[in-house]
Amino acid sequence: MKKDITPVPVAGVAELMYSIMDGRADAGWASVGSSQVKEVSGRVGGVRWLSLAGGPDDAAAKMIKEKVAGSRIVQIKAGQDPRRENDAWILDTPIYLATHKNFSDERGIPDA
Repeated sequence: MKKDITPVPVAGVAELMYSIMDGRADAGWASVGSSQVKEVSGRVGGVRWLSLAGGPDDAAAKMIKEKVAGSRIVQIKAGQDPRRENDAWILDTPIYLATHKNFSDERGIPDA
């Protein structure tokens, strides 16, 4: 880890967002459009997204694709929603829904 980065232990994403609002952390992982991001943006006057790569095919993007199964680098554009103030290359990662082996399909996700 770089010397200019100080880890801030938190229990989860919600606490991370509160630590940004409180000034205990400067940056952290978040989902674009999440309610926590909207709350942080409203309280601190905006959110700036940090790029993880220079584009979908550069060395950083290739390393991320190799290390994080199913992920890719995608670009979000400023203005796509009111809280996106800058363009950024971000991590797009699939999210899987899991449950115990006895969960009934009849109780599953309803049809759209």
